[in-house]
Amino acid sequence: MNYYRCISISSRLPEDFFKNYEDVRNNLRCRLIHAERNQRFLIDVPHRKWMDLAITCVYEIHEKDKPDCAIQIQNAHLRPWGIEPEQLIRDALQNSLKTKDILFQPLASFLESELDADSGELPDSPLYLLSNQSRPYGAAVIALPGMTERIAEKLECDYFIIPSSVHECLILPDDGNYSVSELNEMVRSINQTNVEEQDVLSDHVYIYKRPETGSFHPNK
Repeated sequence: MNYYRCISISSRLPEDFFKNYEDVRNNLRCRLIHAERNQRFLIDVPHRKWMDLAITCVYEIHEKDKPDCAIQIQNAHLRPWGIEPEQLIRDALQNSLKTKDILFQPLASFLESELDADSGELPDSPLYLLSNQSRPYGAAVIALPGMTERIAEKLECDYFIIPSSVHECLILPDDGNYSVSELNEMVRSINQTNVEEQDVLSDHVYIYKRPETGSFHPNK
């Protein structure tokens, strides 16, 4: 995020804007970050644990060509609003569900639509891309209420969640051909070589097992 740009925009908001929660509620959105790596940051920020990650909330500033611009909600904002952290997070999650902004499609199809026609035919891939349509901080989609269950229903199988970055996750159906240790090594390697440090979400995969087969847990 370009924080200087966001500070400039926020300075143009009415002076008492953040005193009224109803003026803020509809623009709240969630972001997903690694909890342990952001311990100091989370001291001052309302959040909810999700596995070994943390859901935080921002106020999105909808200006043309600035999809990543937002103001981080802090504990200090909640006091004048008279609300608890859980209400804030609940409202932000519900907003994300209402936006119809969820992107879930085969990775090969997404890449075909993004690349030029002259790029050549892409190889088949079992991977699915999960994010939002604008892509900034789209990995938070996986933490939306009911999302893991909906993916399992669509795929009709257990699956791995590969934390590509804070901007997206990759979903890999578990057909029994993938080793957890190999997937974890792949994630760590890509994080070290292809992902900016501030964009790293996690160094290991997660697996979702349908209720009849098991539970949902990180695979470290």
